[in-house]
Amino acid sequence: MHLKKIFAFIAVVGVSSVWLMCAGTKPQTGPLAKEEEKQKVDEILDTKKAEAERQKKDEDEVLRMLGISPEQEQAEKQKTAMGEEKAALETKAGSLEEEIARKEREIEKLKQELAEKDRKMAELESVLNDLKSSSRPQASAVAAPGHVASVSGPISSEEYRRRYQQALQEYRNRNYNTAIRMFEELLRIDSNNSLSDNAQYWIGECYYALGMYQRALVEFQKVFAFVNSNKEDDAQLKIALCYKNMNQIENAREALQRLIVKYPKSEYVSMAKRLLAQL
Repeated sequence: MHLKKIFAFIAVVGVSSVWLMCAGTKPQTGPLAKEEEKQKVDEILDTKKAEAERQKKDEDEVLRMLGISPEQEQAEKQKTAMGEEKAALETKAGSLEEEIARKEREIEKLKQELAEKDRKMAELESVLNDLKSSSRPQASAVAAPGHVASVSGPISSEEYRRRYQQALQEYRNRNYNTAIRMFEELLRIDSNNSLSDNAQYWIGECYYALGMYQRALVEFQKVFAFVNSNKEDDAQLKIALCYKNMNQIENAREALQRLIVKYPKSEYVSMAKRLLAQL
């Protein structure tokens, strides 16, 4: 804007006039000279005041000629200042949002890493428990509650059912590794018992609860090796959920469609259809 140049020129002219007035005086001595000097100082101050007033009038006249009132100029300055402040605040807010988003990404990454470590720990614990179980000496005595003793021969159906209920209770108590060992021991004792397919199914459920979806998938698939199992539709649903949790969406869709087609009377058909709509 050329206003600043115009105002600067007016100011220079005013100051130059005052300086010329001062330069034209000669110093004198004595009381009269002091009085005259005081008068000249007052004149200079009056002149500067008059020049300032004239400069202000000139500035107002220039603004008037440009169609800008002093109030408008002040308002424009305030508007500009507010705009700059708003822009600064918006920039700061944007930086804060980016920082929050970055922190959220870091937290999510840490959660995933922690979940992966928990899964690996569960796998290692399962392997360790299997090794401990295989290294234990066989015993023909009846196992204490919560434990299964290896036996060299078959057991009665009543005893098989009792141990099956014990293993199932361990699952309900979230003692998944203990339940896995107990169900596996039942399958080693008798894989043709009427409850053996159920034992196999619950092994899959234990691994699913531990977040070991790949291992759970394998165990659920073993259910179909049992003839006339009443757990086939349950296992089929869980296979679909394993694929879903492993983010294998296409496999999950196929598993759900197989459930709907192969087991149309299953209680899980409506659930399978809802899951299909969500995938």
